[in-house]
Amino acid sequence: MASFKIPQRFIIMLGIACLIIGFISVFLLQVTHGEIDLNGSHTSDIFYLNGGKSYSIAAVGTNHPFGSGGGEFTLYSSNGVEALRLYIEFSFDGDSDWITVYVGGFKVQTSGNYYFQYVEDYNTVYSPAKITVEESLVESLIGVDPFDLMIIGFVLVFGGAFLPDMLGWVRDRLPKSTPRTEEESLETEVYSDPNDFEISSLEFDEISCPTCGHITDGMYCEQCGTQLREFD
Repeated sequence: MASFKIPQRFIIMLGIACLIIGFISVFLLQVTHGEIDLNGSHTSDIFYLNGGKSYSIAAVGTNHPFGSGGGEFTLYSSNGVEALRLYIEFSFDGDSDWITVYVGGFKVQTSGNYYFQYVEDYNTVYSPAKITVEESLVESLIGVDPFDLMIIGFVLVFGGAFLPDMLGWVRDRLPKSTPRTEEESLETEVYSDPNDFEISSLEFDEISCPTCGHITDGMYCEQCGTQLREFD
């Protein structure tokens, strides 16, 4: 199994890379498509979304935000047709200067221009805060959801770790060829020369042995072993 060490390590390293990139993409590597300021207009600008891709809704607070809020998030196509309606809630603990809280996710069926509105139900956040629509940078570039990427990474790490055991299991269940015995090998060698068959198929006239007088039609005398005929 030594020959599988290099591909095994490569598979495990690739899986670890997928896990790390997927995990980071969920929280850090995000592209913002649209946003509203909770202290300003609650209708976003128009932005473009791709059909079938995953997008997240986040509440972003700065300057050590503390407090909570909630309200109705509604996504519209650019011509005013409602595409999504969600009630979202979020809270900030004030421990960090900048905090992002993901409060929902969605997909759109059709690619096109969209905007969203946020109807606030309550708001006790004293620091600057906003509601955003974001997309993972990984999905934006290669079209793979970061959660799916982490699943792929887990499968690669698990599969790579047990690759030798799986290959051994398969090898043990393959039909095995039985080695030939020494007698079988000798038998094959004895009858592998076609000249033996040619000699045995020849017919001779009877001849008298010059040594002992025995009459035979063979190559040798059966009585004394004298050679009676010449080989061609």
